[in-house]
Amino acid sequence: MKIIRATALCVGILACLALAGCGGSANPKLMYNTVTGPADSCPASFTVVEFSLKGDDSQVGENSDGEGIYTDDDISMWVTNALKRELQVNQCRTLVHDKEYYPISDFVIMGSVDKLWVKQESLTDYNAQLTLTVTLKKGNKVIATDTVEGNVDRTVMPGKSAVRDILEESLQDVLRSVVAKVLARAEMNK
Repeated sequence: MKIIRATALCVGILACLALAGCGGSANPKLMYNTVTGPADSCPASFTVVEFSLKGDDSQVGENSDGEGIYTDDDISMWVTNALKRELQVNQCRTLVHDKEYYPISDFVIMGSVDKLWVKQESLTDYNAQLTLTVTLKKGNKVIATDTVEGNVDRTVMPGKSAVRDILEESLQDVLRSVVAKVLARAEMNK
């Protein structure tokens, strides 16, 4: 009886792994859910200029076999729109522009995606690294420039959403810090 149960359990686990796929998606869709706010009020309005991207515009990592993991999504717009959404959930009037124009808001936020990389270490273990350089300006004056790094290690269930989820979590981790700094500096430099 115990052998039958153990065999059934093993077959069930193998079937789940086969149905879920043996690793992350080769072309993950970049998604984002906000993690900050909501605040009662916002100290200023912001224009977020589309972040520039350093490096490959589609490869976001590699799987445990050394094969590349690519996305069809625009990485710079993923970061830009995520920052916009975080500011909006904090009650900030926020616009997005593709270039820096004469500011029509209190502050301008611009920056670059310096590193975005996810490494599948094994069937269930992932490491994601994200580095953003973020500049806050008021008019033509630079208030601050910060380089913010995030490093997320996770053991996950194998499946197609594993890469997408770890990339999202790494961006959430970095934007928590970015939004807190931006809002604090906007309050100090009204």
